[in-house]
Amino acid sequence: MVYANRPFPDIIKDLERQFDVSIHVSKEAIKKYRYTGDFEENNIDDILRILQIIKPFHYKTEGRTITIY
Repeated sequence: MVYANRPFPDIIKDLERQFDVSIHVSKEAIKKYRYTGDFEENNIDDILRILQIIKPFHYKTEGRTITIY
């Protein structure tokens, strides 16, 4: 997945499709994040950890649902 200044909600949609999960963002400010990068990871946790380094957020996983806060 390659992104150039893409809004986080667009990336979330891609992650949901790619990894068959449901992602919910609980803070409006996080929805305004934008990212640029090339992600070759095959694990959603690895991708989320990288995104966390770029812009701060926390997340928890419960089954196939991920909540970002």
